[in-house]
Amino acid sequence: MNLRDMLDVSPEVRDAVRFGHAVVALSTTALAHSIPAPHRAAFASDTEAAVRGGGAVPAWTAVLDGVLHVGLSPAQLGRICREPMAKITRRDLPAAAALHQTGATSASAALVLASLAGIRFFAAGGIGGVRGADVSADLRELCRTPVAVVCSGVKLAKNASATLEYLETEGVPVVGMGTREFPAYLCRTSGLALDCSVEREADAARIAKACWDLGFGGGVLLANPAPEHACLEPDEAERVLGEALGQAQTQNVCGKRLTPFLLAQAAQLTDGRALDAAQALLLNNARCAARIAHEYARL
Repeated sequence: MNLRDMLDVSPEVRDAVRFGHAVVALSTTALAHSIPAPHRAAFASDTEAAVRGGGAVPAWTAVLDGVLHVGLSPAQLGRICREPMAKITRRDLPAAAALHQTGATSASAALVLASLAGIRFFAAGGIGGVRGADVSADLRELCRTPVAVVCSGVKLAKNASATLEYLETEGVPVVGMGTREFPAYLCRTSGLALDCSVEREADAARIAKACWDLGFGGGVLLANPAPEHACLEPDEAERVLGEALGQAQTQNVCGKRLTPFLLAQAAQLTDGRALDAAQALLLNNARCAARIAHEYARL
């Protein structure tokens, strides 16, 4: 078995990368675990439209029967939306390929596959961060993979301040997109100031290019706040997260199950508004990533 046997890049994505066109990688965990089943296909379609509307090609990532896919056909994407799927992280990729397993990619796995396919940009809702002594696989992958990640801060239950300190230690640039404060996922701000911010996607693309031209081996974190109309107020978000974490402890939910569980609990406690916010910010990030990727391709 060699990389060509394990990795399948769709013709559209392969040609876009080959000719230097804009491409945005996407993970499939949200489709398989966070979004209610009846709405998954529509959300996938909306995400693709957001990326294409920003001038880029969408590249969904997944592992299907041991094949590492970058770019999915409608039938393959439909399978992700319909069938129960394991969550595949970076650690799981070798076993999934060798044992012909199937699963939806986390951010860490999607970053690996994006890099293998030559894709420079990835859109996520939130990135995994630091919580106590635990450092997310997403964060570690961001530090060593030359892919720029557009997200709205760190996922629920992660420590934003500790995450920013970790990224500074690892030399990963963090750039605010139209904001001088780090976003707090479902809220527009965490109250944490950023040293670097830009107003234009072209400037973000130049920063990413400079990072890689300088030989930095890792990625860039492009922090894009949630749309104002969709986000929660900080006090409400803090209260809801506290209640959701209490439920997680009571039910002994941890590991890969924690983030989808917390989002489901938050959605229940806010009559669905938290889930609406999570979907809105992911679509917004997909659109933003596409525009930055488009500007990068012009360089």
